[in-house]
Amino acid sequence: SREELWNAAEGAEKRKDARIAREFELALPAELTKGNAELATGFARHLVELYGVAADVALHEPNRKGDQRNHHAHILITTRQISAQA
Repeated sequence: SREELWNAAEGAEKRKDARIAREFELALPAELTKGNAELATGFARHLVELYGVAADVALHEPNRKGDQRNHHAHILITTRQISAQA
């Protein structure tokens, strides 16, 4: 779960001001609304495989009153590598 992931990430740090995550904000093409989830999770999966970290993906749709093309995703990755022992 998200809660367990981020609690474990915080628990792994010794300093109280340590950075526990890095954020990527992806602008997703409005024309590809049905494929946006696969695009965002595919990018997150690539980061996981490349760096050996955990990733948390949140997809956001446009605000009803705002620009209807503003599909985007927030991807948080841990700053430390994860392993089965952790």
